[in-house]
Amino acid sequence: MRLGAVTRQRWSKLPVIYLLHPPDEGLVSGGYIYTRLIGKRLSRSGRGGCFSVIPGELEAFIKTKTENDGKVKIIFDSLYLGVSPFSRNVQSLKSDNRAFYMLIHSIPSDDPYLSDSDRGEYLRTEKEWMAIVDGVIVTGRQLKERILSSYSNIGIVHTVHPGIEVTDRVAAIETERKWLRPLLISSGIVSRLKNQLQIVEWLNEIKDCPFTMLLFGNIGLYPQYRDALKREIRRCNPPGRIILMGEVAQSVLFTFMKAADLFISASLSESYGMSVAEAVKTGTPVLSYKVGIAPELINDGINGFTYALNDNERFKSRLQSFVTDPSLLQPLKLSSYNKSRSTDFPDWDEIFLRFLKALEG
Repeated sequence: MRLGAVTRQRWSKLPVIYLLHPPDEGLVSGGYIYTRLIGKRLSRSGRGGCFSVIPGELEAFIKTKTENDGKVKIIFDSLYLGVSPFSRNVQSLKSDNRAFYMLIHSIPSDDPYLSDSDRGEYLRTEKEWMAIVDGVIVTGRQLKERILSSYSNIGIVHTVHPGIEVTDRVAAIETERKWLRPLLISSGIVSRLKNQLQIVEWLNEIKDCPFTMLLFGNIGLYPQYRDALKREIRRCNPPGRIILMGEVAQSVLFTFMKAADLFISASLSESYGMSVAEAVKTGTPVLSYKVGIAPELINDGINGFTYALNDNERFKSRLQSFVTDPSLLQPLKLSSYNKSRSTDFPDWDEIFLRFLKALEG
């Protein structure tokens, strides 16, 4: 069903206010894309409004925006989890006419690199939010299980996966360049959580085997980690086998995904893992840890392999075996392609309908 058909649904007059916490400058994560595309459809459909509001203005904004609206459902983006609702007096605004929901695409306290004091502060504010919301929408099964196990008094928790739309348009890339095979790619913000440095270190242990590793993603948010990654890339011998591509248009990324022999995600934490889903959609085999959506989309030996977070040696061994013996990838590429053709990925219009239905439920 397309977005234009929303008007015929029985939830078509649902008043919704979607509040987005402004992201850090330059941050374009899967969660940001989710909130932006849902918010855009909410405003465009006339079913509600999407507004970017800094935490200090929440109370005044909600009061002003809901004075004469009757019953309204207010959705808070999960980036507000780092700010106490009590310090902003948000909890006092709950009433019979205002229902509070939260769309959670990440949980701040799950960052494995936090200090004990920072983690404790995040856990406190997260608990405060979970105590005042009437329901939660999450982007994946693991996130739902995490919330239900941590907050026994939470209301309804709905799972609404992101939409996946892989363009069929082929971007103009360096077609004249002969990439050494196997062609490996990775995509994500260059950071400790995405763990690109570990991939490069393992690849640098391989000698006298041709391959190309392309690393896509924003390189400007974590300069110290980026510089460490660049130093490790310079150790590559012969040079030129590992290339830091930076951020590119989606059409370019999808073109490389379709051309790649293997997509690698060594991410240590994912609420969903949109790049993994996109790789599965394109029919590219995926090597990943068991985080986010990966365990649900990847069947070991069919369209990739997944490993537990602490199973580094088996992850490393699988990666290195694909590089030293690329023939292992050929049957996996065929079965991955066949799997992609039989796997249904709803687009963003369908996801928006599911989003509205979750609010109604």
